[in-house]
Order: sequence, then structure tokens, then C-alpha cells
Amino acid sequence: MLIDGTMESLCQPALRLDGQCGFDIQGDRVLLSIGRISSDRPDGNVSGTLQIGLWAQSAEGDEYALAFTSIGTLFGGFCLQDCQYDLVFQQPPVGEWQLSVRLQEWDNDRYLTRHEVAFAVPYTVASDVQMAVEALVAAEDAVVAEEAEEAVVAEEAVAAEEAVVAEESVASEEEVVAEEEVVAEEAVVAEEAVVAEEVVATEDVVATEEVVAAEEVVAAEEVVAAEEAVVAKEAVAAEEVPYIVDGAISINRAPLSVLANIRGLSGRQAAALVKDRPFKSVDDLVRVKGIGAKTLERLRSQLTL
Repeated sequence: MLIDGTMESLCQPALRLDGQCGFDIQGDRVLLSIGRISSDRPDGNVSGTLQIGLWAQSAEGDEYALAFTSIGTLFGGFCLQDCQYDLVFQQPPVGEWQLSVRLQEWDNDRYLTRHEVAFAVPYTVASDVQMAVEALVAAEDAVVAEEAEEAVVAEEAVAAEEAVVAEESVASEEEVVAEEEVVAEEAVVAEEAVVAEEVVATEDVVATEEVVAAEEVVAAEEVVAAEEAVVAKEAVAAEEVPYIVDGAISINRAPLSVLANIRGLSGRQAAALVKDRPFKSVDDLVRVKGIGAKTLERLRSQLTL
């Protein structure tokens, strides 16, 4: 227990305590600290034997000397600076006490108090029952603190789990959005394919009409020869394109321009496919961003390794 005080007095005795004063009780020892012990007596005057003590006084007026020591004599006009005394401490009885430091002088038959400084904070000595109660309260406080800490840890764990769930939810929403974007792109591709088919159908009608007109002019043998030439040309083209195998397009060898023209596969998906090559099987396409299991099943018949 460390207590500090400032020496103040309405009058300035010739022998007095100045500066900061305090005490530190550690078990059966007490350390007294005094800023300065001064004598304003005339030069050449020698005090009687001086004694420094720590005293306890109750509200009823009972007094106990808790620790004291003799410090010798002091010449007039001199002082002792930064004094510290490590003393045996005697605990006062159970109760509340006002502690003070006293400077006393031997006057032939007894010690007289020349200056006293009291400490504002009372010193309480608890009974064994009080100490047991205080120990129980401290133990309960420790349990409450431990439970509070465990509650904080539990709350942090719940918060972490909620954060994981939130991240998974965001990831799921992003996947749904990605699939919706793919579906939208596939719808656009489908519409473009329908328009293209209509254009092709129109062109086919025109071509058919022209062929009919040509057939009326050209002999049947020339038509057969032209068809055989077309067939031969297609066979040669198929042999020259190594990324077409049995009518299916190789996902590992076909260029981006060919992949992007596959029905049901958008240009962005085709670019992601090329970026993730090579693949060990067609099933590995599900790892490509934007290609899910449903999309793969729609494309499977058009693809090969």
C-alpha cells in the first residue's frame, strides 16, 4: 500500500517535515519517505535526539505507534534531504485509522511531537471474516470476468461463422448472377441464330430459284459433277482442319474464332475456355467461368478433346 502526501502546516515549527511524504506497507515492513527534515533553529543549536514514526489514530482517540526509528540530532540551519526509512511495521487492531508521520524530539524525559503530517486516505484493517468475504467477492468477480471473456470469445466465434455464411451467400448470389448472364447471352445467341436461319432460309429460297433456273439451262450431268466437286472439297477441308474430329470440335486445339461460333457458347465463355486449356476431358469444362453443368450438357454433343 503506497500513500503519498504533501507537507502542509498553518505554522512553520522550527523542527519540521517538508516536501512530499509517503509510506509503502509490504507485509510486516513499511518504507517511510520524507522530502526533507529541516531545522530553522539558530546556528550552533543542536536538537535533542530526533525520532521519525508512523502513527495510527482512531476516531475515538486511540493511538498506536506502527513504526518508528531514531535519526540522531540536527544542527540549526541544516536539513536532511530525500529521507527513506525501511522499518518494522506493527499492524493496528481491526478498524479504520487515520495515519500520520510524526517528527519527535527527546526532551530529557520523553519524546515531544514537533511536527505531524496526517494522510487524507484512511487505513482500514479488516477482520478475518471481512477478509474472507472480500476474498470470496474477488473470486466471484474473477469468475464473472472469465465468463464475460468466454462470452466475448463465443460472440467472436458466432460473428466469424456469420461472416463465413455471408461470404458463401455472396458467392452463391454471384454464381446465380453469372448463370443468369450466361442464360441471357445464350438467349441472345439463340435469337441471333434464328435471325441468321431466317436470312439463310431467304437466301436458300433465292438460291433455289436460281438453281431451278440454272437446271433448266445446265445439263443434269453438270449438276451431278458440281455436287461431287462440293463433296470432295468438303472432305479435303475436313482433313485440313485438325480440330474437327468426327464432326465434333476439339476443345484443346480449336482456335477462339471457331469456338466462339459454336451454338450455345458465347464469345466470353470461349475466351475463358481457351485461357483454361488444356483439358483432360470434356467434363473439365465445368471449371471454366460461366460454363455450368447445364451449359456443358447442351454443348457436349458438339465437343471433343
